[in-house]
Amino acid sequence: MKIEKAQIDELKQKHGQIYEGSISFNDKENELHEVEFIFREPKTADVEAYSKNIQTVGIITGNLNFIQTLVVHPEPASVVERIREFPNATGKFIESVIQPFFGGNAAASKRKL
Repeated sequence: MKIEKAQIDELKQKHGQIYEGSISFNDKENELHEVEFIFREPKTADVEAYSKNIQTVGIITGNLNFIQTLVVHPEPASVVERIREFPNATGKFIESVIQPFFGGNAAASKRKL
């Protein structure tokens, strides 16, 4: 993604830690799409709101809403519009990129003693 350093500094000042993200996927015609954006680091409150939201609106809309809250450049609505029809790609971004902020690939076990 092409973005000037001054704009990156401004986004960091406004949002704290930011990251460049992308979602690449093929459509039904096997055409490759790549959506690039800058997003802020998610907070625990974001995940709590996401968890409540998916119970109300469902996972597909909830994923889009979650991404929209995190995108800081370009306009979040423009990013969501480009990925709206591709829920698997959106879910993969949340699973692969966002979940590790909160303990991705976690494993737990128990053993009776």
